[in-house]
Amino acid sequence: MKRVKSMVSALTFLYPVILLSLKNTRYFKVLALSLGAILIVSLMIRLPRGRRLIFLGMLISIALAMAILGLNNMERLYPFLMSASMLTIFASSTEPEGNPMIGPMRRRILADPQLLYALQDARWIWIVGLTVNTLILGVLLFAFGLDVWLLYAGFYSYLLLVLLFVLTLAFVTLRRRRIP
Repeated sequence: MKRVKSMVSALTFLYPVILLSLKNTRYFKVLALSLGAILIVSLMIRLPRGRRLIFLGMLISIALAMAILGLNNMERLYPFLMSASMLTIFASSTEPEGNPMIGPMRRRILADPQLLYALQDARWIWIVGLTVNTLILGVLLFAFGLDVWLLYAGFYSYLLLVLLFVLTLAFVTLRRRRIP
């Protein structure tokens, strides 16, 4: 199970790069849709049951909007959904224990209340950043060509995530020094 999770994580990170390398192949759409479907299903499985229905509703709504608008770029849907689902997870974590940043270091963080509350406040950095990222990916999904989308989804969106991580570290460090 751990190996599958690490493979899905790697695939999530490499998805735009894989699409870029497959862009000019004959089976681009089939491979892109297959990889995207695997990632979307793995994302849905990891969500709590109540959020799965919301995510499924969002997925159906977007697919319908794309069909109505006549857009033929479903292979670009996964990064948008990933960003939107991360945004949903951060925005819905109202209690510090539900904060997604706490998971990997739960024991250490729960033992330090200052760190716990600093991370809870820092989630707003992620909410704003992921809102911007989701909006940009949504605009690129509907209004721009594959090359522009690949550049943003495969490069600039990752730079934005690194920036959010650095801002979070800076915020938490400054906040912990200020709180006695």
